[in-house]
Amino acid sequence: MFLCPGYHVSVKRVNSKGGVGGHTIRVVEIDHGYEVQPGMEAYRRMRNEGAVVVAIYGTPHTQALTPLLHEDKIPGISPGFGTAAAANGKKYPYLFPIAATYWSQGAAAVQFAKEQLVGVLKGKKIACIFLDNPGGREPLTILRKLRDLEGFELRELAIPPPGAEMKVQVREITRRFRADFVISHLFGKAPSVALNEFTR
Repeated sequence: MFLCPGYHVSVKRVNSKGGVGGHTIRVVEIDHGYEVQPGMEAYRRMRNEGAVVVAIYGTPHTQALTPLLHEDKIPGISPGFGTAAAANGKKYPYLFPIAATYWSQGAAAVQFAKEQLVGVLKGKKIACIFLDNPGGREPLTILRKLRDLEGFELRELAIPPPGAEMKVQVREITRRFRADFVISHLFGKAPSVALNEFTR
């Protein structure tokens, strides 16, 4: 089973109309088990077979592959995760975020909090609960800048992967810090664990 069936359907349609400039597209999916080293090996194998673009899955992989993409001059697409700074195409000419980056997601969460708190964040308390890995930490840069601009208090609480346990962090947010708003930046099964803990 393919990870992205819609992607394969789109490629099949393009190929049925003659491909791109007369060249058919071949899509190869490699299961790297969300492990960086097998992901790097998969990239090298695809590069050696003549890949002209690479779709990257996972922030750790995106960060590890970024220097190679630049060195090999192979475009890589990163759908909604990876290095948020890649939105700067001059600095990252071969990495293309094709959806909201973690920075823009963090900024949108703060804007939503501001709207919910009647337009004023100064003096408010916002907690950010995040998975303690590169992807989880990525929006902290923008959240800290917005904290300084908007004047809210920010409490950052890291959740050790895989995020199966977070009673301590939820108690900190709800009982000690008493957050006015919580930004949850979690992945996998961790969001459902967080919702259960906050509900409890």
